[in-house]
Amino acid sequence: SMVNTTINELLTMEEIIQRLDPDKVADILLPKSGQIVQPFIDELLADKPKALKEFATNYATDKDGWVQQRLAHKFLRDLTVDVQDNIGSVCNLRNCVVNMMMSDRSLLGKLFKISGKDELIFLVDSGLWFGFLL
Repeated sequence: SMVNTTINELLTMEEIIQRLDPDKVADILLPKSGQIVQPFIDELLADKPKALKEFATNYATDKDGWVQQRLAHKFLRDLTVDVQDNIGSVCNLRNCVVNMMMSDRSLLGKLFKISGKDELIFLVDSGLWFGFLL
């Protein structure tokens, strides 16, 4: 129930991702896109002639080239739109919250104290009275 409380008090993952502007995301990621794409090019063209590999690498890493300005920006923009459309299958917020709580047990304790404060006072008070009567 604490996971549900945490998730319900926050914005949903869908709301956060839907607020992203695909063009701004593409503009931010564009300068690094050559570095992001390079490992994929290396793997894809590993068994191809060296000249083809160098040609693809030059186009992928050319920050001012046509590939970067047109294809990479379009790819990053379309990727952002696809993530927005499919965020539920890309990222599960419940799993993220559970993993975070399990990795930091003190956070779990703090959350329990905050969310269960009234219930804990009731349990302590009722335990005192019922214990006294027994």
